[in-house]
Amino acid sequence: MATNRVKTLEHEIGRDLCRVRGEEGEYRGYQKDILTENFSLRDDAFMGCSRCQGIMREACFSSSGEQFCSCCKSGSEETYPSVSVRNMVLSLKCSCPLLVRGCDWLGNVRDCETHLDTCEYVQETCILGCGVVSLRNKQANHERNVCLQRVEMCEHCGKNLKVCDMFSHFDKCPKMQVTCDLKCGMIMCREDVSRHLEWECSEMVEKCRLGCGVKLTRSELEFHMTDSCVRRVTDCEHCMNRFRFCDLAMHVESCPKLKLTCLLECGKVLCLEDMEQHLEQDCGEMEIRCPFEKYQCKIGLIKRKELNEHLKENSIEHLELKLNKMENLVKRQSELIAKQNGKISIQSDTIARQNGKIIELNKAISKRA
Repeated sequence: MATNRVKTLEHEIGRDLCRVRGEEGEYRGYQKDILTENFSLRDDAFMGCSRCQGIMREACFSSSGEQFCSCCKSGSEETYPSVSVRNMVLSLKCSCPLLVRGCDWLGNVRDCETHLDTCEYVQETCILGCGVVSLRNKQANHERNVCLQRVEMCEHCGKNLKVCDMFSHFDKCPKMQVTCDLKCGMIMCREDVSRHLEWECSEMVEKCRLGCGVKLTRSELEFHMTDSCVRRVTDCEHCMNRFRFCDLAMHVESCPKLKLTCLLECGKVLCLEDMEQHLEQDCGEMEIRCPFEKYQCKIGLIKRKELNEHLKENSIEHLELKLNKMENLVKRQSELIAKQNGKISIQSDTIARQNGKIIELNKAISKRA
């Protein structure tokens, strides 16, 4: 990990110990500009690499006496380590290659690479994979608070997600608090929205459940079904039976408990069901016939309220009419009786003759016997 981080640094600023790569992929000599002590031409001739122009890394020399970095040798060239030069190079005083970024570390070349493993000014690529490169001393804060690839828990459902996916998750998180799409004011979990719309939302438009066909929001529908729907059930104010409102007017016209004044304007108020009986038996304005009409009273039709006066005024005449009627009746009865008596007499004679014949027949039968 440390080596990779140093390589990232080397690639970006080119001011570290190992600026140039060889063909084999190894880093070559140390750079002179990190040294904090004077580096004379003599020193350069003694410790400089003749091939990469840097300070020799792991100094060695060839059979011809040429000195160079061990990583600068070519192919299978035979080389020999120069231990004394190596020790001299490693003991050189130097600053951190990241001095330009603010690192104030001082030491020798031997410790510089070890220092880079912990130097806070080294640039590192985020280990979470977002691709951001930042200083090591800021990387922890980046990975903990800034990186879009960091994992955090959804505050609504508790699910662990990458921050870069959090916003798209919020669009479908079942536990996220949302307001009703129909603006009824209710706040609920997203997973409860469908149930809320189906059963609870006061702004959901529905057809009247009584069948009148009107479409209203639920908040309006409740009032509609109880107070304005033509198919709502309501009580007849007269008989207290229940009818649909659209049928009520027709019912009231014939409701037996409907209160009406007498049709003949006698002034009495009564139920429709009692009207017929009232007219037949009680109404003073009803025209009726005199009970003595059958005895030939000539008054004809008379109002019931005037009948008593009529009977009182014509009582003698009525008695005479009745007496005449009865006399005529007795006379007719007498005539009928006399007529019947005559028939009975004739029938009696017929019977006597028949009996005489029967006696004669019986005598004849006896003689023959």
